[in-house]
Amino acid sequence: MKLKPLFIANGVFVAASWILVILFYHRLPNPVPIHWNLSDQINGTMAKPWGALLPALITTGLWLGLSILPVISPRGFRMESFLKTWRILIFLTLGFSLFAEIIALLKATGEPLALDRLIPAGTGILLIGFGNFMGKLRKNFFVGIRTPWTLANDTVWYKTHRLGAWLFVVGGLVLIGQGVWKWPVGILISTIAMIVVIPLVYSYWLSRSIDPATDPEDPQGTPS
Repeated sequence: MKLKPLFIANGVFVAASWILVILFYHRLPNPVPIHWNLSDQINGTMAKPWGALLPALITTGLWLGLSILPVISPRGFRMESFLKTWRILIFLTLGFSLFAEIIALLKATGEPLALDRLIPAGTGILLIGFGNFMGKLRKNFFVGIRTPWTLANDTVWYKTHRLGAWLFVVGGLVLIGQGVWKWPVGILISTIAMIVVIPLVYSYWLSRSIDPATDPEDPQGTPS
């Protein structure tokens, strides 16, 4: 997808979020349920109109906030080199936000939806989508696996994100499986730990194992 169609598609997601609010507004109770616990019971409400507007406000805020990041990115960490990938990630994020909004609005009107299946499955699809594009991210301050070692070295950044891409895909498949089979909690905790801890440890190990004499980041072979 080119940049302009991606920008239009992201705008369509935002417009759809407001259209959904209009369609559901008179069906929503007052106060509006906005949060459910692990037992599928309501444990958070908000009075109208803000309770009804909240999902659309979140989607709109995400769009504006994420779209402005390339503009404010500092020199030396500019995002133009992967702007198309960034727009795709915004597209995936807004798609998930719209998916969550649909579920929240239906649930608030009394529809018997299984949140413990739908949300993990949707999150899994989002992770797989992110995983497919992580390898195209370049060093920046806002998105990706930002450890002290990836930010300090392009080689570490690239290799860590190649590994992270696979971890995101595996983690996404596990979460989709949670939506179908309802894994034990230990599997979910282990999956989250895998996605968080392995790239952190790997980026540190990689930074220590790079030979300064051959590292393209340091062609002079400057001692570390």
